[in-house]
Order: sequence, then C-alpha cells, then structure tokens
Amino acid sequence: MERLRVLIGCLVFLVVLTFALMQFVLGYEGIAYELGTVWAVAALAVALIFRLTLPISIGTYFGVVDVHGGPWWVGVLFAAPGLLVAAPVMATAVMTFVLNGVRQSSTSVREPLQEINPPRPSVTHSATTTTGTTTTSNRASEKIPLGAANSDPYQQSGKEVLSGNVDPAIWARSLVEGEGNESAVKAAYVKLRVAQLNAEAARVRDEYARVKSVEENRQAEVEAARAQTKEFERWAQTEATQKKAEAARPKAEAEVSSDAARAQTEKLKRWAEADAAWGKSEKEKRRAEVEAAAARAKVEEQKRRADIEALHAKVKAAGAKIVEENLRTKAKASRDNGDV
Repeated sequence: MERLRVLIGCLVFLVVLTFALMQFVLGYEGIAYELGTVWAVAALAVALIFRLTLPISIGTYFGVVDVHGGPWWVGVLFAAPGLLVAAPVMATAVMTFVLNGVRQSSTSVREPLQEINPPRPSVTHSATTTTGTTTTSNRASEKIPLGAANSDPYQQSGKEVLSGNVDPAIWARSLVEGEGNESAVKAAYVKLRVAQLNAEAARVRDEYARVKSVEENRQAEVEAARAQTKEFERWAQTEATQKKAEAARPKAEAEVSSDAARAQTEKLKRWAEADAAWGKSEKEKRRAEVEAAAARAKVEEQKRRADIEALHAKVKAAGAKIVEENLRTKAKASRDNGDV
C-alpha cells in the first residue's frame, strides 16, 4: 500500500511537472508571437527569478489560440491552472536551481576574463568591427524588410559587444560556447544575435508575403463572383426571349384556324399566359438570386478588405516594434558610450 501511494505521488508529480513545462513553452510562444522574443525572454526571467508566473499564464492562452490555432476554451483550460494551482511554482523552483548552477559557472568563467582584459573597447576592436560591417552591410540589409530594412544586424551586434550592452540570455549562451576564450565568446554572441535579428525580420517578411497572397486570393474570388453574376444575367435574358417566342407561335397559328382550332388556340393561349406568368415569376426569382449573389459578393469584398487592412495594420505594428526595439538599443548604447 505504501509503494502504491509513492507510485501515485510520483505519477502526479510527473504530470504536474509536464504540464508546467508545457505551460512555460506555450507562454513563451504566445508572448513571442504577440509582443516579440525580448518580451518573451523577460517574462521567463521574471517567472524564474521572482516566481511571478502571471505573464507566462496569460501568454499560454495566446500560445494555444493564436500560435497553435486551438479553440478559446482550450486556451483557458491551459492558462487557468497557472493562476489557480501551485504547479508553476514547483517547476519554477526546479528550473531556478538549475539556472543558478549555470549562472555560477558563467560567473566563474567571466571573472578571469574581466581580470585579464577589462570590458573597455579598443581601437583594434573598433577597426575590426567596422570592416566586418562594411563587408556584410549589403547582405544584412537584404535580409531585414520593411521598417527594419535600414538596420544592419552585424553592426548592431558589434555595437552591443563593444558597448557592453548585450542581451543577457544570448551572452550567457555565448560564454558557455566560448569556454572562456574572449574572442570566441564575442564571435558566438555576434553569430547568435545576428541569427535572432534575422529571424525576427524574416517573420515580418513572411507576414507581409502572407498578407499579399491573401489579398490576391480575395481579389480573384471577387472577380469570379462578378463573372458568375454576369452569367446569371445572360441566362435570364435568354430565358425571357425563348418564353416570348413560344407564346407568340400559338397565337399566330390560331388566327388561321377553324372554330375548333380557335378553341384550341384559346386553350393554348391560356396555357401560354400561364407559362408566361410562370416565366415571369422565374425571371423575378432569378433576378432576386442574382441580386442576392451580388450583395453577398459585395459584403464578402468589404469583409476581405477589412481583413486585409487589419493584416496590414498588424504588419506595420510588427515593423514598428522592431524599429522601436532597434532605436531603444541604439539609444541605450549611445547613453552607455556617453557615460564611458
């Protein structure tokens, strides 16, 4: 019985830990999708250092609904335990313990480097960075679209290294990859930072391409609806002409017929009138269908235009966020250089 309780406890712990990890991943994806990678890393840092999991829990909802396309109630189901249950606290404690060990090892590597070579930019480093920026400026400018087209990722990452205003997460990873070698650490940081900036620019460029493709598809659908409406109108005109010809033929035959023929003509006339009335009702019905189709096409076109404008606004907002982030980084680097 004791073993069964221990086994059940272990299973419950594994389930809770797995759910907490899934919530962290979904929260990171949701915040990165809505606000950007920098805010997602900041939310993880707040959750791990200060054990404040509210941003991650909110990001979990957007990760399920916006990133993975799940229904809203599934997003609420994933986000609610982070606000009501202590499972994220347990996972945060475990991950904080691991990160503290990594931080201590990184500090032990960084201290000897600071003693040997203090973090002050030299003339040789500036010349090297300027040369690398000149040779790669054209390639980087082609990779960053829209608002971030004028920002060179190599130049930005080089300025961050020289000014000491680096991204903490990428710098920690660079320290691990460089294994204490200053040049290797800086090269690894530049490589990782450029990859991050290019990934954000590629995301904006893909979003712009998707918006353009959606706009083209919507336009093609509108043209198809217009062609179908014209086809309905031609069919209605042809049908009305045929009905008139059929109604006129019995009347012409009745004028040269005998009394019996006249009686038959009267019968045919009544039939023709009934048929004409039916044709008129059918014509009105077709006309109503054509008008309804045209109205639906107009409503769809207005809806598609609204969707396209919303997507354009989203793309512009994403580009503005990247530009704002670059401006903040440059401003902070300028302030740091001014302080130095």
